Amino acid sequence: MFFVNRRASSVFVALLGGMVSVAFAGTGLAVPTGMSPYLYGMHDEPDLSLLPSVDGCARGWVTLLEYIGDSGDCAMDFSRLADQGYGVILRLDWGGGPPLPTTPEQVAGYAAKFARCVQGAVGVKVWVVGNEPNIGWGYPYTPAEYADIYLAVMGEVNALPDADEHEILFAPMSPWAWTAAWGDWDDGLAAAIDRVRAQGG
Repeated sequence: MFFVNRRASSVFVALLGGMVSVAFAGTGLAVPTGMSPYLYGMHDEPDLSLLPSVDGCARGWVTLLEYIGDSGDCAMDFSRLADQGYGVILRLDWGGGPPLPTTPEQVAGYAAKFARCVQGAVGVKVWVVGNEPNIGWGYPYTPAEYADIYLAVMGEVNALPDADEHEILFAPMSPWAWTAAWGDWDDGLAAAIDRVRAQGG
């Protein structure tokens, strides 16, 4: 997964570098609740025995999905995983058809709802804005559209008093997909990241 948050935490610098165990376990640093020092994990909540504790405390990552729409309250509790030492990554999709909003009004509502979820959730500090925007999903997102959705989410999350405690990740790309707006997936990803950075993200 890729991210362009305003800061790079030591956790994810290490994660992206493949040296997670060195970052925490090797230095004796405490692992924050809802995080994991390990690189391995599973999407969806697995049979948790598949992610055994290596040191009696920390475990791998569990990536979960919630559909949040663009209105209403949001409070989710993942302490059942975080308190057992699992790292929790929560992907927030707008809906089950297009994973992200498609109109300016929906984008504004989704971004505000995303921030309410971040503010109200327990046991999760790592978030993903949608999923695989380089696949059609019934709506052909462009890199610029995805970047603008991400920027809207970051604008809302950054206004929270505890924003620095959270990592807001770019959606992962589908490496096998090719759509006109994205070309090869990494070209479109680069364009989306460049747009976010140009806007100060």
